[in-house]
Amino acid sequence: MTETSPCRVLVCTHYRFGPQAQSCAMRGSEELLAALQQAAAEGRLAAEVEVGVCFGHCTIGPNVKIVGGALLHGVAPHDVAAVVDAVAARSD
Repeated sequence: MTETSPCRVLVCTHYRFGPQAQSCAMRGSEELLAALQQAAAEGRLAAEVEVGVCFGHCTIGPNVKIVGGALLHGVAPHDVAAVVDAVAARSD
């Protein structure tokens, strides 16, 4: 019997600088990362949560990639339940 690898959730925490710059970090992705990591630690999110690379959608971030699943845009800390649902849908 083989063991399946856990789901990975990647959160962009990239900063862009400049007068017109928009980025996931400037839109609260570090707070989102902490909320998702807490949900995983509490067992509400069945995934490993990690810092990810820039996904190139800075103007609609924060962006979250469920490895093997969806790329989510505009995710905020209050959206943790939606990420939990997206992870569960990946494993269905």
